Amino acid sequence: MASGDIDYADHVVVFTPGMDSTVNKSLATDKGGAGDHVNSTENIMKESGLKWSTEDNKKSETVAGVTWLGYDAPHADKVLSSGEAKEGGKHLADFYDGLQETHHGDPHLMAAGHSYGSLATGYALRQSTAPDDFSIMGSPGPSSVDASDFHMLPDHTFAAANNWDPVAASGYYGGNPTTDPNSDFTALDTDANGPYKYSSGHSHYTDKGSTSLHSQGQILKGTKPDYVDRPSIKQG
Repeated sequence: MASGDIDYADHVVVFTPGMDSTVNKSLATDKGGAGDHVNSTENIMKESGLKWSTEDNKKSETVAGVTWLGYDAPHADKVLSSGEAKEGGKHLADFYDGLQETHHGDPHLMAAGHSYGSLATGYALRQSTAPDDFSIMGSPGPSSVDASDFHMLPDHTFAAANNWDPVAASGYYGGNPTTDPNSDFTALDTDANGPYKYSSGHSHYTDKGSTSLHSQGQILKGTKPDYVDRPSIKQG
């Protein structure tokens, strides 16, 4: 589901949710409102501070977003298998490439994933060079902690994990990007900082007013996050 004009925006985020995501819950409600993960995408867009893209709005930098659910997000009984992520990654890679090909100009493209969706995003980036930044939240591991596996420069890969998130602590798929000593990922701070609140648990990384959401907005507009726990061990 698209938010804003993805064909014209200068900055585009493609957000892929994870386990138990469904059309009725993630994309739209029974009453026709935006689903939980569309809200997450739009929160990132709003936090960037840039205007939403329309064909008539070209005088300043603009943003747009896509909440991508083009795969069978697994339930708890299949979350320990990478099968759905690998299959979804093929389709997501095609989506990235198609978005770049049809866009008017070359957009700054941010690939974002939450939970199991970060694994699908990781597999997609192994097959596409379209995205410019890779940002994951509450990830059980994106399949690797080496930025080159995702066609990324090291300082363009970011990971958010808080101390109350057991999923993010597991590193089940290819290592923990925030703690592995060989990780290229910049570990984002999720604690309270200045006017921003901390993120707790597994599902609150895009809550309004949080440090973690602020970081996602900065990544989307192409700037480095203000609050990090550990910079990338390498610089691109």
